Amino acid sequence: MILRRSVLTLTLLSVSLLLVGCFPPTGPKIAPASGVVMFNGAPIEGASVRFMGQSGGTNMVGLGVTNSKGEYRISTSGKDGALIENHRVMIDKWQAAPRMSDAELQALVEATSKASEEDVTPPTPPPMVPPKNLLPQKYQHFSTSELNADVIGGKSNKFDFNLVPEDLSSENVAPGGN
Repeated sequence: MILRRSVLTLTLLSVSLLLVGCFPPTGPKIAPASGVVMFNGAPIEGASVRFMGQSGGTNMVGLGVTNSKGEYRISTSGKDGALIENHRVMIDKWQAAPRMSDAELQALVEATSKASEEDVTPPTPPPMVPPKNLLPQKYQHFSTSELNADVIGGKSNKFDFNLVPEDLSSENVAPGGN
């Protein structure tokens, strides 16, 4: 009885493993994609690089972030690489709004509390400053970016982008994978 159950379990396990191996995972084809982003010839750290396919077959966007050398690697839906197709590329780098220091915040709280006790108008907090994109605006939208990347299966797909100020811009297209 135990031997028969063990043989049956082993047979079912073997068939299951065989079936899993016969049916490869489905989904869009992805290939490695990486490169370097420069602005005025200098590497940009902390920039977001996004690849959006032109075919319209999927709305998956590949994303990478540059390191201190301006290098990035694209990932799409948690997988290393970008969809195999031609992409529009957008790049941006946002500077966070300045924050109040702990001492400034404490002083504002104390002044507000004191004003409340004395029944006077409390101090006005500093205005909120929105974050600022540190790169030319045209690169931060797929519709205005002139950047393209043609990701090809079986290639290394290295796409380097040298961003220029808006008044000096010209067509900036990265050729297909190397």
